[in-house]
Amino acid sequence: MNRTQIARTIAVVLSLCSVLLGTGNVAADLPHHKGGPGARVGIQDEPRDLLSQLDGTWNVQQRMWTGPDSDPVTLPAATAHRRFVHSSYVEEKMELAKGVEGDSFTRSATVSWNVVTQTYEYFSIDSRLPQMMTYPTATEHAGSLWFTLREPFVAPTWGNDSDVPFTARLRLQPGAHRQVVKLYLKRLSAEPTEEFVAFEYIYTHAR
Repeated sequence: MNRTQIARTIAVVLSLCSVLLGTGNVAADLPHHKGGPGARVGIQDEPRDLLSQLDGTWNVQQRMWTGPDSDPVTLPAATAHRRFVHSSYVEEKMELAKGVEGDSFTRSATVSWNVVTQTYEYFSIDSRLPQMMTYPTATEHAGSLWFTLREPFVAPTWGNDSDVPFTARLRLQPGAHRQVVKLYLKRLSAEPTEEFVAFEYIYTHAR
């Protein structure tokens, strides 16, 4: 190995150590499983049951707000196809509903249960604003999962403004036949600002 390779190897080892030891030896709390190193670690019953509720095809009604005091704008209806992959995580692909007029788009999302950190995770990217939105942890409150964006993001245009920075939280209300996802934004500014609902997605089971 040359010095560059050695440095990279050390960085990888230190990163793994921080994951396994930095949260108080969470490796000891991993679910026990049989098999060799390639065996899949299963998730617990409760998160598996919640994630399984997301599976299927859903009709989606979309609305958006541009600020705390703005009126909602109804967006064209969409269809979301969700798949519970190997009973491990949910992947979603949302697109404009068939027969509906509007600009085509694709919104992809992933919802998972991290067996190491013992928390839900959420990731999304939307062709209408192609930035990777990563929500690494979640809290549960009043039957909802609340995800916090890892770091602020910048909207290229927002209303009459450009390059607007925001922090974001996402609320997921699961359910067997109806689910709601809301995106809350708070503008970063030298002046105090108010968090507001920016997007709302209401899911109803199609089949």
